Amino acid sequence: MTNKLAVLISGSYRNFDAVWPLNESSLKKCGIPYEVYMHTWSANPSLSGDILQTEFRNRFYFSLFPRKYSKFLGQINQYEIKKKYNFRFIQVDDFDEKVNAKKFNLATAETNTRYQLDLNSCGMYLGINVLRQQIIGTQEFTHFLRLRPDFILDDTVFPEMFLSDLSFFGQLLDTEEGLIGDQCFGGKIATSGFLLNANETLEEITNTQSWINNERFVLAENVMRIRLKPFRENLNINYFSGSGKIQRPDVVIIFNKMSFVFIWRVLSHNWSVLFIKLNQIARLLKK
Repeated sequence: MTNKLAVLISGSYRNFDAVWPLNESSLKKCGIPYEVYMHTWSANPSLSGDILQTEFRNRFYFSLFPRKYSKFLGQINQYEIKKKYNFRFIQVDDFDEKVNAKKFNLATAETNTRYQLDLNSCGMYLGINVLRQQIIGTQEFTHFLRLRPDFILDDTVFPEMFLSDLSFFGQLLDTEEGLIGDQCFGGKIATSGFLLNANETLEEITNTQSWINNERFVLAENVMRIRLKPFRENLNINYFSGSGKIQRPDVVIIFNKMSFVFIWRVLSHNWSVLFIKLNQIARLLKK
């Protein structure tokens, strides 16, 4: 049977419009016939992380002005996406935060320090399952590729997924059983398509008495780890850690927000970075 790929894009829409042309080019370059299935959520919240902690974690910050991520398109409309893209399947749903927080025992944002992360993880698996139901039982596809809407493929590496049962790309987490990741993964439907059916595992984890919502594994990765665990030894798995990347939104300067408090934060941040770099140099000199 000739290879054919089901590209499954799921998650918050984020900056998909900027990312998709790059991935479309990579898919066409690969030369494997494919169809695209997309599920996303109608709300598309912008990133609000601290730029000093996220983008300049190990770098000096040379500015008196704070920065922030540029805003995403706020509301997603299924009709508008269909006008832009000729995908095989597109579905945009409203995400009911209260219902899902209760269903998966996430408590509240005040009592669960990982509330938003856990909520995002639940949304991810709910979306993946919608797409799985569209291709389940079909004999049309030999392989699947699951993508976050803001993940950019490395076109020099990702075609190698057709040489194994399962491949993981992007930022991977090392666990006792082996590496795991949820940003981008794919493989043969016949041998590893079970990974797309993880809702039962998600419910089992979050509805047991031992469920601890601030445990060391992020919920999304833990679901993937447990779902894969019984099958690892029987699968040929490739790990491409660092292959591909998440495309963050642009960072813009806020010129009207300079303050002594922020300047003090910048000084403290740069001092911490300097201290880390001096320690690194000292360790190198001792070798």
